[in-house]
Amino acid sequence: MKTFMDTLAENLKAFTSSAVEKAGELTKAAAGRAEILSRIGRLKMDVFQLHRQQNRVFADLGRIAFNELQSGNIEEFPGRENVQSLREKITGLDQAIADKERAIGQASKMADGSPAKAAKGKSKAAGNGTAKGGRPRSKASGRGSKSTGKAAEK
Repeated sequence: MKTFMDTLAENLKAFTSSAVEKAGELTKAAAGRAEILSRIGRLKMDVFQLHRQQNRVFADLGRIAFNELQSGNIEEFPGRENVQSLREKITGLDQAIADKERAIGQASKMADGSPAKAAKGKSKAAGNGTAKGGRPRSKASGRGSKSTGKAAEK
């Protein structure tokens, strides 16, 4: 016949092993979530860098347009080779930004604990989150938001 101490020891061992097992499961889940959140952070940094690159290309395009206007050769502007290459860069950056934003949306859905939704759903970046011409709206450049600066006063 078992003594009270033997029963207590067995129950304590069972409880301890169950607690260790549950802690291991929670640790794995937390590590998986941290990995997803880290991926989202890297993707957001990539999107930020792409927006900065895009803004530099827009600045280059604006500089060329201004110079053409100053020289009076604006009729030749659209056909210039460097203008076409800048247009292609902007289009490529638009696509890269949309792809990254789509990946962020999918990773966010996985972080929320719904991998089935992430697999079949698509990001808003491909839908109504785009500006005219299919460009994603950029918070950095102010497109798609209410203007409060000098441009709004004009």
